[in-house]
Amino acid sequence: MKIDFHCHTKAVKSGEKATRNISAKDFKETVKSAGVKMIAITNHNTFDRVQFDQFKDEIKDDFILLPGIELDVIGLNKKVGHVVLVYDNTDLDNFDSKIHTVLGSSKPNNFTISLDDIISFINDINCIVLAHYYKPDALDINSINYLKEKINDNYRFFYEPSNYRTLGILINHNFRALKGTDITDWSEYGKQDFANIKLEIDSYKQLLKFLKKDETVIESLLNKQTKYSVNIAFKKDDKEIIDLYDNVNVLFGTKGTGKTVSLEKVEQYFKSNSKKISFYTPNDNKDKLDKKLNVSDEEKKLVNYGKENYAEEFSFINDWEEADVTQFIDYINYVKYKDKNENKKRMKIIEVSSVLTHNAAALANAKKDFNSIDNIISTLKQIDVTKYIGKNKNDELNTLLSELLVTIKHAYFNTFDDKLSVFLTNDAISKIKTIIEKKTETKTIPNETGFTNFAKNHFLLEINIKKILSGFEFKKESEPDFIGTLEEGKNLYRKTIITMLNDASKADDGFVGITRLREIKNSLNLINDNIYTKNLMECINYYKDRYDKSLSLDSFMGVIKKFTLDGLDYKPSSGEATMIILDEALKEDYDVYILDEPEKSLGNNYVSDILVKRLNDLAKMKKVVVVATHNANIAVRTMPYRSILKVYDNGEYKTYIGNPYVNKLVNIKNMADIKDWKAESIRILEGGKEAFDERSDIYAE
Repeated sequence: MKIDFHCHTKAVKSGEKATRNISAKDFKETVKSAGVKMIAITNHNTFDRVQFDQFKDEIKDDFILLPGIELDVIGLNKKVGHVVLVYDNTDLDNFDSKIHTVLGSSKPNNFTISLDDIISFINDINCIVLAHYYKPDALDINSINYLKEKINDNYRFFYEPSNYRTLGILINHNFRALKGTDITDWSEYGKQDFANIKLEIDSYKQLLKFLKKDETVIESLLNKQTKYSVNIAFKKDDKEIIDLYDNVNVLFGTKGTGKTVSLEKVEQYFKSNSKKISFYTPNDNKDKLDKKLNVSDEEKKLVNYGKENYAEEFSFINDWEEADVTQFIDYINYVKYKDKNENKKRMKIIEVSSVLTHNAAALANAKKDFNSIDNIISTLKQIDVTKYIGKNKNDELNTLLSELLVTIKHAYFNTFDDKLSVFLTNDAISKIKTIIEKKTETKTIPNETGFTNFAKNHFLLEINIKKILSGFEFKKESEPDFIGTLEEGKNLYRKTIITMLNDASKADDGFVGITRLREIKNSLNLINDNIYTKNLMECINYYKDRYDKSLSLDSFMGVIKKFTLDGLDYKPSSGEATMIILDEALKEDYDVYILDEPEKSLGNNYVSDILVKRLNDLAKMKKVVVVATHNANIAVRTMPYRSILKVYDNGEYKTYIGNPYVNKLVNIKNMADIKDWKAESIRILEGGKEAFDERSDIYAE
């Protein structure tokens, strides 16, 4: 939960901006929009009870409002510095009375208090204290140390730096530090960085007990969370039931203590409860990333890019044969004998040639259209279309498609009837003329010269060849698609490059059997150059020797994928491969995230700055995150609801559970066997001491 223990609602001292002034209604909406759950009003040298009550009445139960004040304190060196005090909202009358006694009749501009007097006041009411630190208005270091030393209950004291960089330095040096917004312009409030308490605190008193690490309070807070009882025992018939929360749960221990088996048990449990699981292991990440460069069979089809593959045209060339041409001697014989038989002269059919033809293109188009619509109907049957357009529109769509299919079918049959009629008519003429020739032993006029078919045959070959060759002009490079973020905000992309076979092509460009493909393309060019020469059949046969039924322009399409960074080709390292694969595993559409040593192959900066934040973000979304790790940044700085220590001791596997809030780990089979959470973290985890000291905000010791 977000907290802000230092904010101003009034400009009370000279020089303060009017943008600090805010109405009760605007205060409520602004704080609520920022997601802050607990906030203290700490105006300079004044506590306005009337305003506080107005704000409290407006807020109701939307968030917790605490009384407070920022006082000008005279330090040991006689210089003034600021100290913020935050108090219990259920003891408002006491705070109001005592703070007004301290303030007396002084105005905010001229009020100061001595160091000893503020210490007495703090010890009297036992409030939370934030001393400005490394700020222009901070006390000197000796005065701050004196203040910290003299107040009761040291866990109430925090250093308050001016920025989060200094906050990090303080925490790195084992200081308890907490920063409020010290807001000067309420229009900018939502842009502030806020301190966070991971557990949901519902009162000031509970907050104090939390700071004091009261086990009963922390247990009660954890009991409010959703939890799952899972058996993670190493041995098959053993039972080690632990509670896992919808938050971060950390599993740690030395090598060989059974952590991997425990993760597998966790996976089995959530699978049996129908949860959507992301299970990450650091193995083979480079191979997993390289698979993103694999090209699917669908991506190797021109139809997916709005282009034809001309498979029928390739088949046409394979089936192509030279058309027969009527020999000139047949016409000589016809003229020579046509007037020598009187009976034959009376049969006018001998003068008829095969002049009837059919529309072959119309027949082919009708057949093609019929198959296309039929395929569409078959595809739609595999989809629940009603989910998208409703039942009525789906029924209407099916009716229209069926009518279209029937109409095309009729058109196909009509053109087929034309073809059959033409064939039967010409065949009848030919057979009658053959009978006459046999009976009269003379020659009738040839049905056709054959030149039309000869020319048409060559023209069709040329058309098909040119269609295919034009397809080789296609090329495409996709817009880069985002793959993931590397360190320092660098974004890795992937592009798809499509080229048709050309003189510069290499096998690495995505071509299979490039030598054979070159030969086929060469044969196509030869056919194109020799359509009207005597060498044509030689070129056709060269092509036929290399043709197979699967041949189309798809075969000549090279498809490759490449990673890019800043527009240039890029080959990610093994560590960068891990970043990408891990990033995918942490996508937000799973219920449960199981991670086995996610820190492996990653630098400390990435783990600390990116991975820990991602895990904490998942925790805020109430996801179950179970992490087996050797890294202290993960085990400590995620502040897990559940810490699980696995131990192998003299042939016995032991499991200890606890959390960083109470700083202890208990053997689940022997409650008297207790280990110190901090000590075990420092002893076992890599960078334990450093990470422990770096715990942020309110958790630092």
